Amino acid sequence: MIKYKIIKLSNKKDLNEKYYNVITARDLNTSPEILALILQQGKDDYVSINAAKNENAPSEALAKVLRRGDDDYVSQYASENLNCPPEALAEVLRRGNDDWISRSIASNLNTPPEALAEVLRRGKNDEVSINASKNPKSHYEEKLKWILDVDDIEQEDEEDFVQNVKKPQDNDELNKLRNLISSSNWYKKVKAMPLMPVTNEYTEDSYNNRSVINMDLSLKKETIDRHEESRKYLGSGFFGVAYDIPSGYVEKITIDAEDYNNAKEIIKRYPDKNFPPPFCVGIYDAELIQEEPVFYKIIAEKVNPLSLEQDKIFWEYYMVIKSELKRTDLGITSKETLNFEKNKIRYPLIKKIEKFIKELKRNRIRFWDIKSGNVGLREEDIVILDIGAFSFKEKI
Repeated sequence: MIKYKIIKLSNKKDLNEKYYNVITARDLNTSPEILALILQQGKDDYVSINAAKNENAPSEALAKVLRRGDDDYVSQYASENLNCPPEALAEVLRRGNDDWISRSIASNLNTPPEALAEVLRRGKNDEVSINASKNPKSHYEEKLKWILDVDDIEQEDEEDFVQNVKKPQDNDELNKLRNLISSSNWYKKVKAMPLMPVTNEYTEDSYNNRSVINMDLSLKKETIDRHEESRKYLGSGFFGVAYDIPSGYVEKITIDAEDYNNAKEIIKRYPDKNFPPPFCVGIYDAELIQEEPVFYKIIAEKVNPLSLEQDKIFWEYYMVIKSELKRTDLGITSKETLNFEKNKIRYPLIKKIEKFIKELKRNRIRFWDIKSGNVGLREEDIVILDIGAFSFKEKI
C-alpha cells in the first residue's frame, strides 16, 4: 500500500510555504490531493510542471489543466501523463488549433483513434495533421485519405498509392499498403521539417520529447545546411537537444533564451577555456542560428554524467547537506557525519556535494532546477550540466 505524504493546510500562505516547491511536486509519495492543489494554482512554472508529470496526479486535475485552453508546458506534460483521460485529449484536438499542445496530443498514443480521424478529415496540411497521420493509433484508411487530399504529393506517387489501394487482394498486399502509408518518406514529401542529422540514431523515446518535437517541426533545412557537422545524439531535455561533436565539446540546440543568456554571461565571466566555472560546465560559444522560430546553438565543455549509484546519492543527500550548511559554514557536523563516514563508497561523493553547494553560495548562483540529471563530474568536482537550470543572483 502506498503511503502518501499528507500535508495539513490551513490557508493559502500555508499552502505555498509547505507544498509549493519542486521537491514536493516531484515526490512520488505526494498525495493526489496535494498535486491537484498545485495544479489548481494555474501557473506555468517548474513546480506545476513536475506536478503534471507526477504519476500520482489525479485524472480530473489533469483534465482541468487542458480545459483552460493554454498552450503551455504544464498543459504539455499534463497531456503526456498516463492518468490524463483520453476524452480530455480529444477535447483539445476538437478545438481545431495547430498549436504546440495540439501537435503533441496528435502524437500521443493515448489519444482516441476517432479524435485523430477527425483531425485528418479536415484535410489540412498542417503540423497537427502530420502528427496525427504518423500516430500508430490512426486508422490507415484515414491516413490514406488525408495523404491523397494534401497538395504536396507528386502525381506519380499518388498514382502508385491509388493502384496499391484499389487492389488489396490478400493480407500480404494489405500489409504492404500499411507499410507504404506509414513510411517516413511520405511525410517528407508533405511538410515535416528535419532534425539535425546524426551519426548514430535518435532514441525511440526521444520522439515524444517536446524539444525533439519542436526541432522536428520548426528547424529549417537551410539552418541545418549552414551548420552541417558530424554529430552524435546524446539526449534531449525540456528545451533543447544535446549532441557530441568531433571537437570534443557538446553542442546544444535550444529554444530557451535563458540558456542563451546564461551562456553569454558565463563566457563574459570565464573567457579563458583553461579556467572554466567551478560550478558549471564551461561555455565556448553561443549564437542565434534561426530567428523564426528562434533556435540557439551553444558549445559547452563535455563532462561525465553521474553513474546510477552517484545519481542516487546526490538526490538523497543534496538537500540534507544544503540544510546543514545553512546552520553552520563548517559543513557536515551533525550526527549524520558518523553515518556518512562509515560508508566508504558514499562519503567521497558526499564531500563533493558539500563542495559544490559551497561553490554555488560563493558565486551567488541560484540552482533552482535541482535534480541529479542536471549535474555531472569534471574530474573530481560536481558541476551543473544544464546551464538553463540556474540563474546568477547578480549580473556583471
